[in-house]
Amino acid sequence: MSSPASDFFPNATPSVPTVPFQVNPILGLIVEVVILLLICGHFFIITTLGLYKPWNIADLLLFSLSVADALNAAIPLQMLNVLNNFIGPETWNEASCAVFVILTYTFRIASVCTITLISGDRAILLTRPLQHHVIVTIERARVAVIAIWLFSIFMSILPFIGVGKTGYRKGFCFYQLYDFGVAYGYIIESIGIMQLILVLICFIAIKLSSGRFVKRQSTMAASRQTGGKNKQARETAGTRQVKQMSTMMAMVVLLYYISWLPYLLINLYGMVTGKFNHSQVVLVGLLSLVNALINPILYGKMSLRYRQGYIFIFRKILSLCGASKPDGSFFDGTRRAASKIARNSTAGTSCNARQSIDAAFQDGGFKGAKDESSTRRAGVRFEVNNKVDNEAEERASNAFLLVEDSNANLRSPDTSSLQTSLRSEDEDIKKINGEYSPLDESYDSVL
Repeated sequence: MSSPASDFFPNATPSVPTVPFQVNPILGLIVEVVILLLICGHFFIITTLGLYKPWNIADLLLFSLSVADALNAAIPLQMLNVLNNFIGPETWNEASCAVFVILTYTFRIASVCTITLISGDRAILLTRPLQHHVIVTIERARVAVIAIWLFSIFMSILPFIGVGKTGYRKGFCFYQLYDFGVAYGYIIESIGIMQLILVLICFIAIKLSSGRFVKRQSTMAASRQTGGKNKQARETAGTRQVKQMSTMMAMVVLLYYISWLPYLLINLYGMVTGKFNHSQVVLVGLLSLVNALINPILYGKMSLRYRQGYIFIFRKILSLCGASKPDGSFFDGTRRAASKIARNSTAGTSCNARQSIDAAFQDGGFKGAKDESSTRRAGVRFEVNNKVDNEAEERASNAFLLVEDSNANLRSPDTSSLQTSLRSEDEDIKKINGEYSPLDESYDSVL
């Protein structure tokens, strides 16, 4: 029996054995274990995120990623494993094959694109920390997630609307890129390669920016030996947190490439040469699950918030078997803290502005002001002295700690009523920094 690949390549080597997709219970058991691990891992993530509402942008993107990976494991991957490895591949029909193909490519494209979106968000956070809350808002993140899912659905139905061919032929369901024809295969290959390049660019930007930040912090720490232990501890914490983000992104990129680069290469090789190896296809298919399999573990290890959620859910499950109920008060504390920050952010901004102006008056840094009525309109122009300059520089260098709260997305308060016009770049940074709500010291929103 010839492979469907021979329809596109006259000299193609069959991509499957003599009898396509022979029943293989041993392989089926291995895949079933992987499926269960995937479902359990992403169940912990999704449930944890449900307990941590309101979400920040990182939580929203991670939720989209986990839903895509969990659904991919629970529905299409389970269908493939049961029908091909246990029941028998001849039980496929045209309808079930179409459902399988559409769901598989919808969830996988959504997963790949969401990881790229997460990488872009982290890159903006480190390269443009003062503008991050303006460029990346929760509303824009929601629109981006919806757009990704709609795009994924559209790409998955292309073989059924004339771009390429469907996977069901000769009583079997074929699902590799080369099985849908060259046109569709090259479209998906192009999208996949583009995602890999974008993720790599984001990682390089993060690495370079974090390196500059660490170097700047080290220089500032050396020049402030008399600043006291608290200031030095603050600078050390900021450096550690940025290094943590850089390490985290390095691991994400590595897993991303391990999962998808072999898949793209073997399909590209198959489309160009028409030669396929069924064993290699199976191995690459398993490798493509590595990213989804390790992500829940990675998030739990690197983020205290998610780790606490995992432990709470695990103890909650044990309590159903008679164990003591876990204490979930820290979830309520998270919600109260988010609300408190929201209530106090505007007041804090005004207070910071008043303190800055008072400091300028006290230390003689006020050189020129308009008349009293202009001052009341906050049309103040002044030059701060060295003390205020140092404070502004410190807040600017710690901008990575002032971008987003780890427990909630909070809009920056509207301080347009101040209408303060500043002369130096450091004073501009000082004004902008006043509009940010502080990021939790643990930097747990990092992905």
